[in-house]
Amino acid sequence: MIKQKQEEFITIRQAM
Repeated sequence: MIKQKQEEFITIRQAM
């Protein structure tokens, strides 16, 4: 669960 949330955070950071 935590791993999935971290992956989403990385995607948002990349979109920046």
